[in-house]
Amino acid sequence: MKRWERAEYSIQEVQAKRDLHEFNVIKNEEVIMTITPKNVAEMNETIRKLDENEPIYGI
Repeated sequence: MKRWERAEYSIQEVQAKRDLHEFNVIKNEEVIMTITPKNVAEMNETIRKLDENEPIYGI
């Protein structure tokens, strides 16, 4: 699972269901939000955006 670092927070990819992963937004070592994609296509788009440093879900 990957981890992306941002200026004020990080995002950790975690296993949710078989092929679907969630993304925990972590600030000050505390999960402040969990992003739960609806399907694999949305999960892959979220990963692409994170890899390219694009904003996701308003964060």
